[in-house]
Amino acid sequence: MPVNPAAIGKYAAVMADELKTEVVVIAEPRIGRAAERQERAKGFLEGLHAAGVKEAGIYPNQGAETARLVDFKDKIVVAVTDCGGAAFDTAFNAGAPVLTGTVARTPGRTGWENAARAIERAAALAEEEGRGIALVAASGKALDDVLATYYLSERLLLRRF
Repeated sequence: MPVNPAAIGKYAAVMADELKTEVVVIAEPRIGRAAERQERAKGFLEGLHAAGVKEAGIYPNQGAETARLVDFKDKIVVAVTDCGGAAFDTAFNAGAPVLTGTVARTPGRTGWENAARAIERAAALAEEEGRGIALVAASGKALDDVLATYYLSERLLLRRF
């Protein structure tokens, strides 16, 4: 599927300007040099910079711990990742509204709570816009991602919207 990280960067810049806020970038590798993260986020950064916005920082993707590295409140946060990022990029560039959700624990919430919230957000948007829902695993190579998608699909079917 085609991806266009520069388009995501331009969109983030537009939203940052509209909301009068900063853009924070989360990138791979978790452990490595800042220059490696900059290189991995290159396409996104090109779009962001072309729209006249400079990132507030580029931080390593440490999963739930990432929120301890930087305050996300009232900021646009873009995770440039190898797996889920590509799935998001493809759907976004195809014109679909894209939501992300997790079954992982986050500070103050269990994975069960996060899963339920993700399904409720997706269902509310689908109902509001008269759309269907496609669930996509962040990676088809990671069993936990595939199982999480299966769990979310079961939650969605039980909801019966």
